[in-house]
Amino acid sequence: MQAAGLALVSGGAIGVDIAAHRAALSGGVPQLAVLPCGADRPYPSQHVPWYRSIAAAPASGLLFCHPPGTEPCRQMFASRNAIVVELATAVLVIEAAARSGSHGTGALALKRKRRLAVVLGSPGCADLAARGATGLPCEPDAFAPAFAAWLAGEAASQRRFPAELAWLEEALATAGPRGFSLDAVPDPLHRLVDLLTAQRLGLIVESPPGRYWRVG
Repeated sequence: MQAAGLALVSGGAIGVDIAAHRAALSGGVPQLAVLPCGADRPYPSQHVPWYRSIAAAPASGLLFCHPPGTEPCRQMFASRNAIVVELATAVLVIEAAARSGSHGTGALALKRKRRLAVVLGSPGCADLAARGATGLPCEPDAFAPAFAAWLAGEAASQRRFPAELAWLEEALATAGPRGFSLDAVPDPLHRLVDLLTAQRLGLIVESPPGRYWRVG
C-alpha cells in the first residue's frame, strides 16, 4: 500500500480494525484511526498502546469524533463509521452479519458511491455483493492478488463457470438484475448441489435467501 501511495483509514475497533492498524504499523503504511470518543476516553481502552504507536508513526494520527469527556455509546459507532466512509476513497468489508455495523458501513459506501469490495463468506457481504460491491475470494492465496488488483483499479474479469454449471451461468444471464430465484430451478434437489458448489467457488452469492446473483 505504501509503495502505491495509499493510506489506511479504520476505526480502531476490536478484531479486523486493530489487526489492520497493526499491519499498517508493521509495514510503514500511513494511517488514521477514527475513534468514537473523546481524546481522554480512548475506546477500547486496551488498544491505547497501539493508539500511541499510531500517533507517533510518520504521516499517521488519531481522529477523535467527540470532545474531551465524551464517553462512547452505541450511536457513536455508526457516526464513526460514516466518518470513515467519507474519508475513504475505497472501502473493504471483511465480514458482516446481515444486520451489523460492518454491513451498514458497506451500504453507506454504496450510497456514497465509494468503491466497495467485500470478502465473500458471510451473509452481510453476500448482500453487499448482490447490491454491486466487488466480491473477493476468502481463500488467502486467492484473496491477496484479487485485493491488490482491486486496489490498483484493475477491472476484474468474470470467472468462468465449470462446464457442469453452464446451466446456472445461462440462468443468471437470463434473470438479469432481478437475480435468479430458487423457485425457477429445474429439479431443485439435484440443482441445489450445483448452487452450493457455485457459492463455494465464489461464483455466486445468495441474498436474500433463495435468490442468487453472479459475483462481479
